[in-house]
Amino acid sequence: MSSRGQPLDYIETTFLDILSEIEKRPCGRPKITLKRIVGDDPHQCHQVTEREVTYSWPGKNREEAWRFACVGKILAEIHEALHTGVTVTKRDIYYRDPELYGKQALVDRYVDDIAYTCNVTRRKLNVTASAKGLHVGLLQSCLAGSTPNASFEAVPDSIQRLQEHSLAHLNWILVIEKEATFRSLVEKRFQWNSINGPGLMMTGKGYPDLATRRFLRTICDHETWLHRRRPCIFGLFDADPDGINIMQIYCQGSQSLPHETELNVPEMQWLGVRAADVLAEVQNDESVLKLTSRDRKKAVAMLGRLNRESEAVVDEQCKIELQRILVLNVKAEIQLLEDRPGGLEGWLNGRIRMQLRKSIHL
Repeated sequence: MSSRGQPLDYIETTFLDILSEIEKRPCGRPKITLKRIVGDDPHQCHQVTEREVTYSWPGKNREEAWRFACVGKILAEIHEALHTGVTVTKRDIYYRDPELYGKQALVDRYVDDIAYTCNVTRRKLNVTASAKGLHVGLLQSCLAGSTPNASFEAVPDSIQRLQEHSLAHLNWILVIEKEATFRSLVEKRFQWNSINGPGLMMTGKGYPDLATRRFLRTICDHETWLHRRRPCIFGLFDADPDGINIMQIYCQGSQSLPHETELNVPEMQWLGVRAADVLAEVQNDESVLKLTSRDRKKAVAMLGRLNRESEAVVDEQCKIELQRILVLNVKAEIQLLEDRPGGLEGWLNGRIRMQLRKSIHL
């Protein structure tokens, strides 16, 4: 069965079962069953636990009846999108009946549940997120040819086709955890002024959405690199449990979305910030902060999972860094590097150059 056929078959079978139950008067009990990812931390990677959730009508209480109506409405919206071939956003679905749904997060959760139930990516449901990511560094075509674009743009909800001339100039790709750091580097035109040549910079503004991850994966897989060397992909994240976790999601995906593994970028190289970048600043830099109780709890939980499940090289790097920040009881933000000689740009230039030289000799 095609990936399009799976959700259509599930939705139509569900609706037929509902109609069949309605006809069983007076004891019919229409229901909708979904599979759901469960776990302590939805951002963690690796193995997942699932459970079935069932909503029936009229249900045990008013809330169950309401949830049955919400899921039924979302299934109908997805069914229409698949039949018409039109892609809708989760925000579109919410605003078609905001009084029913109450909040956007409910739509987001059920769309992901439906995708997981059908064992397809959310994109195969013809549903996308309104992307929050930003990027800068691609060439924009104009009548006079291709010119550098100095301002950043939002990551597109969907990518029809990236032209070769938009990518062929790239020497490197840098994924940045924080929007503030991204904007600071854009203001200094680092994407064009780096001593390592032009590059692409992008940010998911913290934990990345699927559109941002898909944009990065699409660039990595572009046909341009069939006949020229693909630029190295680097990551810049805070030296804290969340920063390390975000880097893992780019590389290995999220536990809450195990059916989206095709978006993983395991080839990403971690530039920093790392414990070694913190050590020299521990005594006198206000940017170096103590771990909070939440940080320590998260770091210990991440280590436990990595010790049980890890096999990838990136996991070994994560374990080492988590152990170091726990022992040192410190964390540091990327902005720490601004106060070093040459600032963040100088540090990035040096690190990128070093990694590019290594890649040439591989």
